[in-house]
This record gives sequence, structure tokens and C-alpha cells, in this order.
Amino acid sequence: MKPVFQRPLLFVLFIATLPFSFGQNIFTEGLKGNIPTVRFNFENPGLKPATYEISIDAAGGAEYVTRDEASAGSDGVHRRFEVSKATRNRIFELTEVLRQFRGDYEFRKHRVAFTGHKTLTYTEGAEQYSTRYNWSENRDITELTAIFQGIANTLQAEARLASLRKYDKLGLDAELKSMESQAKGGGLKELQIISKLLNDIKRDPAVMRMARDRAERLLQLAGN
Repeated sequence: MKPVFQRPLLFVLFIATLPFSFGQNIFTEGLKGNIPTVRFNFENPGLKPATYEISIDAAGGAEYVTRDEASAGSDGVHRRFEVSKATRNRIFELTEVLRQFRGDYEFRKHRVAFTGHKTLTYTEGAEQYSTRYNWSENRDITELTAIFQGIANTLQAEARLASLRKYDKLGLDAELKSMESQAKGGGLKELQIISKLLNDIKRDPAVMRMARDRAERLLQLAGN
């Protein structure tokens, strides 16, 4: 185990020397092996989905998994994608500051509202550390949570958009309007992940012009 003060430099050197083919291999074959990975698990039976998991590795490969326990025969969602370099770097910077989650960050001074059980896990080869919390006053934990939940919000919005486009095109405008508001407020992260669907909506003549315009503005926010 390297001393903590040495790890930032080693991590930067690791990222700088990652060949493109290596990142592609990890992305294709799943998030396994010795590459550092940060995983976020969320559980709240009052929400839908009630559980989900997002894993992001040091090469930028990512995976989103949710299971729909309420629907018999449903396998839920399993989505692979890549996050931006800026988001990947920030996740691992915060993880480093938090000593790879070797600590208890749950707020215990008084009772707070339940917002869902959250678990952050760092894995690198045989090493694994995790921390579980409902709410934390630690700013770094709060920022990491917001990043992962923002990515989840984007992917969940993608599923709603795909359904509305297929079954209720008139409902697209309201959903896209809500997404615009969330995106501007920072509630949606990594919009480029769903750029293909947004482009399809933007170019679909069967969709209302207002909704197509909203899709275009979301693409601009995504940098596409």
C-alpha cells in the first residue's frame, strides 16, 4: 500500500500512460481487474428505481445497473458508457482526498430526513474500502454524491424520453422542459451520454417544434 501523500502523483502518471486501446478493452469487457474503480450504490424503497449502481474506472469507462424488483421477469437496466475526462478526474481527486473512503462520514449529531442509503466503494486490485451514509456534512462526500446522482438522473431521464417518444410524443415537451431546468441547476450531469437520443428527437419531424428546440438546447448544454 503506497503512502497517501505519494498516491496523487502516481495516479496522474497512471492516467497519463494509459493507452487508448487499454481504455477500450476495459470499457468493452466490464469494470474488472486491477484498474482503480469508484462505485456508488443507492437504495431507497420509496423511489423508482429503488436501487441502482454506477461504477466509474480510472480510464473513464462506466457502467449503470438497476434492477426492477417490482416487475416480474424484468432485468432492469444495464448501460455502459464513458464519462468526460473532467468528471473522471474530479471523482478520483475527491476519492483521494477522502482516503479512498476509509472513514465514517454519516451525520450523527441529530436525526435528519431519510434521502436513501448511499455507499461509496473504492477498488484497486485486492484493495477495497467503502463508506455508507444517508446524509453527510462533509463537502467532498456531498460533491461526489451530487456527481453520481446527477449521472443517474441523466440516465433515468433518457429512459423516460425513449418511452415518451415511442408512446406519447406530446408528453416530450414537458419532460424536456423539466430536464432543461435540472440541467441549468446542476441536477443533470454528463448530458453527452444521451446525445444520440436528443439528436434523434431534435431531427424527428413527428415531434413538436417546441420539444425539438428544447432538445437542441440540451445538446448545447452537453457540448454537442
